[in-house]
Amino acid sequence: MRLLVDCHCFDEKTTEGINTYIKGIYTEAPKLAPNIDFYFAARDVENIRNIFGKGKNIHYIQLSDCNKFYRLLLEFPQIIKKYNIDWAHYQYTAPLWKNCKTIVTLHDILFKDFPQYFPWRYRLIKGLTFKKSATDTDILCTVSNYSKDRIAYHFNIPSDKIVVTPNAVSEEFKHIDEENAKKFVKDKGINNYILYVSRREPRKNQTEVLKAWKRLIVKNGFSHDLVFIGRPTIPSKDFNDVYNNLTITEKEHVHIIDNAPFYELKMWYKATSLFIYPALAEGFGIPPNRSCNGWRSGCLQ
Repeated sequence: MRLLVDCHCFDEKTTEGINTYIKGIYTEAPKLAPNIDFYFAARDVENIRNIFGKGKNIHYIQLSDCNKFYRLLLEFPQIIKKYNIDWAHYQYTAPLWKNCKTIVTLHDILFKDFPQYFPWRYRLIKGLTFKKSATDTDILCTVSNYSKDRIAYHFNIPSDKIVVTPNAVSEEFKHIDEENAKKFVKDKGINNYILYVSRREPRKNQTEVLKAWKRLIVKNGFSHDLVFIGRPTIPSKDFNDVYNNLTITEKEHVHIIDNAPFYELKMWYKATSLFIYPALAEGFGIPPNRSCNGWRSGCLQ
C-alpha cells in the first residue's frame, strides 16, 4: 500500500499544531507499518527529510512553488496518478476530485459555533470546503471528542464515522537544558517574561493579555516582559489599538515574534517565568490542569 501525506505546512517558517500532529503520527508510523510505503510531499524536501528521516518505506516528493489552489486542484491528483497512490492524508481540505482513497483530519470547525471571531468570507469558504472534504473522505479524523460532536452536528455526519486521534505533548519538550534556554533568551535582551504561543487572531485573546500585562506593570513595574509567538492569521483591530497606545518604553518590553523555528520555540517554553493560554475557544487545547477534552469559552475561569 502507498500512502501520500500532505506536508506543505512544513514549508511555513513557523510551527503550528498541524505540524506537530503530522510529525507525531508519521515519525512513528513507518516503523510500525513497514508494509506501507509513505510518500511525504512538500516544497522543502530537505526540511521534511530531516523530520521523518530515512527508511526503505519512506519517500519524498517535491511540490512546486505554487498556490494552494494549484496544489489541490492539479498537483496532488497528478502525483497520486504518477506514483499509484492508494491513500492520501490531508489536513482540513482535500482535492475536489478524488482519484484515490482519502483520510482527512478536520481539527475543528470553531467558526460554526463562534462566528463572531471569524470574518464572513472565512466562514463562507471554510464552511463549504471543510464540509465537502469531511463528507467525501473515506476516513474522517479529528482531535477531540468536542470537535467530533460539533462536526457531527454541523455537517450531519454520524459520530461513529468520525475517528478521534488526540494530540499529545512531545517527548522533545522534556529534554531541554534550562541554562541553555535562559542563555538563548538572555542573548535576545530578555530575562523574565510571560509567554503566549498561538496564532494571532481575535479568539486567541491576545488583546486581554496585553491589557492585563499593562495593569501588571502599573502595579509592579517592568518586572516581566511579554512575549507573543505566532503569525497573524485573522486581523484584530482591538489588539492593534491597544498596542499602538502603549508608550515607547512599554513597547520595548513587548516582543511580537511571527515565526519561531521549533528548536527556538522549545527554548522560549523552557525559560519562561509563566506560560498563559487564555483562548476564548479551542477545538482542542492543551493547557495545564485542564481535563476537558476540547473546550469552549468559559471553560477556563
